[in-house]
Amino acid sequence: MMDSPHPFDLIIGLDRSDKKADLYFIDTRTAQRHKQSLDTSPEALHQWLAQLRQQHPQGKLAICLEQPATSLILFLENYSWITLFPINPITLQKFREAFVTSRAKDDGKDAQYLAELLLTHHQKLKPWQPDDSQTRQLQQLVVHRRAVIDERTGLTNRLKALLKQYFPQALELCGEDLWRPLATAFLLKWPTLQCLQKTKKEKLKEFYYLQGSRSQKLIEQRLELLAKAIALTDQPGRDGRALQRMVARQCITPRSPSFTRRARQFVDVSIWLQASRHLSARVWSCLSGGTSRVPVDS
Repeated sequence: MMDSPHPFDLIIGLDRSDKKADLYFIDTRTAQRHKQSLDTSPEALHQWLAQLRQQHPQGKLAICLEQPATSLILFLENYSWITLFPINPITLQKFREAFVTSRAKDDGKDAQYLAELLLTHHQKLKPWQPDDSQTRQLQQLVVHRRAVIDERTGLTNRLKALLKQYFPQALELCGEDLWRPLATAFLLKWPTLQCLQKTKKEKLKEFYYLQGSRSQKLIEQRLELLAKAIALTDQPGRDGRALQRMVARQCITPRSPSFTRRARQFVDVSIWLQASRHLSARVWSCLSGGTSRVPVDS
């Protein structure tokens, strides 16, 4: 018997796979143990939790589960009568290795190890403290912003790889930031060096001016580069058409560089607005020098 009563009446070890969750129950009052498996759909989990509450209406229940399990934790934290203990995978691994020499993962056994870990070391484990709604919304916006930037980076890298094969001069003539409006407009209009060399200087100057590139020194440098440029291939038609299709498709689909730029600007403003309403906004403002400027995509 334990020296002092355990703070929880029922401990549940939960190990989740793609389609099911393995559960291991330890009743600290009776020392009875049993295991169970169930589907991981929200409906199945809700039904199980409702039955659990009926069986233990006044009991103190704790669930121990392995990280990462963000979506599952967000689901379970809605049930305030359950205390959650997310466990670092390394902690579970070390606890498992104390009993078995094999490092092979066994979901059924891991559920048991999770329950026994909480049973014997609950004093050293920290229960889950959910973030407030403002912090959670801010975290979601930051994650989405990162996804938008990663999408833009992937598109830009694919365009660069294609241009380097037959039209490397474009990276200097329209810049390496191929997600910018000037670059996409340039490549749609002149997908090959041969097409560009047929254009009069006045037309090219007018294009740069209308796209907001008005530095006379930069324009002259680009015109000088164009005058000396030599094509890598004398049959650029196929690559040029492929480039035009790629840029055109990106300009009209939600995955386009121009779309991701607008999406990033929207998310940046949303993050700023959410952060300004956050409880810690005053602290952040002091640390950043008191700035309140809305972030602008460069």
